[in-house]
Amino acid sequence: MVHDDGNPTPSPLFKESTSVLKNESMLMDSYQPEVIVARDAQIQEIADNLTAILRKGEATNMYLRGDIGTGKTISAKHVFNELKRTIKALIEISLLM
Repeated sequence: MVHDDGNPTPSPLFKESTSVLKNESMLMDSYQPEVIVARDAQIQEIADNLTAILRKGEATNMYLRGDIGTGKTISAKHVFNELKRTIKALIEISLLM
């Protein structure tokens, strides 16, 4: 499209504000929901395997499997974030002693 003054005009089909999604960030790899629904047992199993890090400083191997979109990655990320938070808290406590 060309304006009356001869300058090109963007197509109205590609407006920046046009979106069919309420929150596009939910599609990003980095997205982490505040609450993970119906994955408590799986999250606890991952956490149980990683508890060795807190005791011995090393973890056991883990293999997460399942169909696409069933929550493997988001559950693992959640547990790792909680583990990082726990380790930071333990370090702060040990520095205070």
